[in-house]
Amino acid sequence: MNLLDFLKNIVAEIYNEKGQVIDPDSLLATDKYMIQAKKTYRIFAGYCKRDFALDDYTARVSAYNEIELPVLPVNSITSIRYFRDTDLDYFDSSDYYIDDNTLCFDGELLYDKDLIISYNGGIETLTEENPLFEAFLEQTKALYDTKDMVGVTDFTTQNGGVSKFANKNGFVILKDMLGLIDQYIYRGF
Repeated sequence: MNLLDFLKNIVAEIYNEKGQVIDPDSLLATDKYMIQAKKTYRIFAGYCKRDFALDDYTARVSAYNEIELPVLPVNSITSIRYFRDTDLDYFDSSDYYIDDNTLCFDGELLYDKDLIISYNGGIETLTEENPLFEAFLEQTKALYDTKDMVGVTDFTTQNGGVSKFANKNGFVILKDMLGLIDQYIYRGF
């Protein structure tokens, strides 16, 4: 699922909740909710320091026996390259494996150089069962509901509840959603 499809599914659900059945493929990038969904994506990706959309990625990281990559989930590793003297060399696929979205190497790495990892990662299908689905949905709706309010910290939702924004590291996120997305923060090494 590429980034646009990822966002279209969120926005289609917002319309669905309002009683309007919308085909996600019919949504335009200029749709009033799509604009807020793009903001939500940028906020969450920035706050978590990782990407979520399915795509091919390359990461340059320091060599460790276990490496957390900045896109979840890691679907497959295309290649792992490193410099040996002045030549670029590759790890054999039997030298590493993926365990719980962490790239692990068999044995000790004897390299103090950076690794260049090419891989496929991201969420293939964002469904209601995924905690990120609710976080994206609620944050997008809140951004739309408060788009004309400057500096708002709390507001009344359409169902009469009160929601509050938190400013976490410069990212304005619904407090109720922090618990859902905190588990996705890229810790790196």
